[in-house]
Amino acid sequence: MRDNQAFSKENYSVEEIRLETNIKKELVIAVGVLIVSAIIFGVPFYLIWQETVHDFINVMLARREVIFAMPLLERIIAIAFQGAAILAIICILTLVHELVHGLIYGILAGNKFKSIKMGFLLKSFTAYCICKEELKINHSKIGLMAPLFLMGIVPLILSIVIGNVVLFLLGIFTIIASNGDMLIFLKFSTFPNDSWVYETITEDKELLMSIYRPTKSK
Repeated sequence: MRDNQAFSKENYSVEEIRLETNIKKELVIAVGVLIVSAIIFGVPFYLIWQETVHDFINVMLARREVIFAMPLLERIIAIAFQGAAILAIICILTLVHELVHGLIYGILAGNKFKSIKMGFLLKSFTAYCICKEELKINHSKIGLMAPLFLMGIVPLILSIVIGNVVLFLLGIFTIIASNGDMLIFLKFSTFPNDSWVYETITEDKELLMSIYRPTKSK
């Protein structure tokens, strides 16, 4: 029998955590994460690949000049097209981000991928991927941090090695987009390692996390 299937609520106390969107708080954290990431990864990337960075910036500026030299209608269409392309890329990256969560949860869950549920909460404008069965809290933390590592840290390290600006931007975007995951990870880190996590979407369309803490931690 798999570990996650052996869970029983006996001898556990439960604490509920609701995922609440605090735009001001998340913006402050995002700025802080951006500054730290720029220092840790941006500085060495620039020092090693200055010419590549300058070439990339010059290409972006040249494209900007081409667009603003267009007639008004063509300029509006070009700007709208670029905006749509950026939005599409963000949506694709968000989907991949949640799929990575689901992949790890599915591997670690007792019922595998049958327990995975994905969706979008309009109330908080947040994509989500949850496991519909109890997970060991350490397994849940691995699933939480998987996108940050696979889509953030790894691309950033590779970008420094090979001098790829696109990989660098992907890594920075993923780290900033993982603010919510990092906050949940920090909350989970306050519980004993033999705790369990159960996630569900409430009738109010909010993410509710129930943490089962052993009454006598091992």
